[in-house]
Amino acid sequence: QILLNKLNLLQDQQAETYGNIFKQVVEVVVEKLITSDISTAQMEREYQRLVEERENTLTRQLDSINESRRTEAKNFEEQLGKLMKEHRNVVGELQESIDYQKAKL
Repeated sequence: QILLNKLNLLQDQQAETYGNIFKQVVEVVVEKLITSDISTAQMEREYQRLVEERENTLTRQLDSINESRRTEAKNFEEQLGKLMKEHRNVVGELQESIDYQKAKL
């Protein structure tokens, strides 16, 4: 009977030890899961930050391209205006020359 009681006590202690070990394992796993969730949340925030940063970079590049195109268009209009003015002057001079030649005839 004494041996049986000691065996039962040892089994209870062993069960308690296994229970404590299991409890510790569960605590570690839960902690890791919580840490993983935080890490996942941090990764999601970092991903979102990188997406926003990329969008901002692309927006700045697009704005720069559009500004360059506006500048090019303005310069083109100015050059076209100058050429049209020169054209009118040349046409006017030609017309004067033609009128002068007609008058001589």
